[in-house]
Amino acid sequence: MAKIDVAINVLGKPYQTTLTLVSLLRHSWKHIDRIYLAEEAANSPGQSEGLSYVKEKLRAKLTVFNPRYCHWIRSVDPEKLADDDVRLAVRYQYAWEHSDKDRLLVIHNDCHFRGDVVGAMLEAMGDAVAIGDVGACMGCPAHYAGKCGKGRHLDYRPGLEELTALYAAHDYSGPHHVSPMHESLFNEKFRSHPWPLPPCRVNEWCALVDLKAARPLTMPLGSGSPLGAITAMGEYALDTGAEWFHDMHVLGLRAAHFPVEEYLLHGCGHHSMLDPGVYRANEEKARTLLRREYNIDF
Repeated sequence: MAKIDVAINVLGKPYQTTLTLVSLLRHSWKHIDRIYLAEEAANSPGQSEGLSYVKEKLRAKLTVFNPRYCHWIRSVDPEKLADDDVRLAVRYQYAWEHSDKDRLLVIHNDCHFRGDVVGAMLEAMGDAVAIGDVGACMGCPAHYAGKCGKGRHLDYRPGLEELTALYAAHDYSGPHHVSPMHESLFNEKFRSHPWPLPPCRVNEWCALVDLKAARPLTMPLGSGSPLGAITAMGEYALDTGAEWFHDMHVLGLRAAHFPVEEYLLHGCGHHSMLDPGVYRANEEKARTLLRREYNIDF
């Protein structure tokens, strides 16, 4: 069976990063060749030191890249993506351009794998350009209007007039998950091709991508936005990979929904980086799991 490569970007969370990689390898080692770890430029010296265990123990499988910039959760100016330093600092992009495998697993660095998600996704992938948790439904008005939902993005395909009306009719007085993107008139891509809807994406905290099919269509070889890029729509931002997801579907490919939550526990993402108390609690939880389940302490 052909092996895959893994792409992971690391900003902080050294214990969670270690738990992510050792648990992934415990369950899916037979599918994995190289792990491309992008160590973000914004890591503190202490956070970088915390990666020493991973760098030492996994050195035979690990390629470490140090991007010049850290985009974090800021949108990327598409005009600057021709600059190699800017583009390669986009999440997962170094692995995207350097892997020699047909498929690439992209993951967050706060996962605890409990089963062989790689093997299961390989078996279920078929001709999909990506497989994983499809749908950012809490940020989509179609979800609240009952028109679309998790794993159903292929079924609801509104035109621009319907999409605009959908956004205009949404009740924005409730929890602020939906951005009123109709106020910025979307952007040229979505005015020309309203489907898939702006928030929709394959959630890249754990997704398997058909690199052989997608790479020729994605920057720097093609016109598609990088998978790891956060992009702008007026004053609002499209989440990581949403524009890439849209571009791939407009170009005739499709993504497939897969219940990754049956194989792993995912942390709280960026919220952990914004709340020091949550960050420390999650790091301590990961450290405890490493000691108890993997006999690892550092």
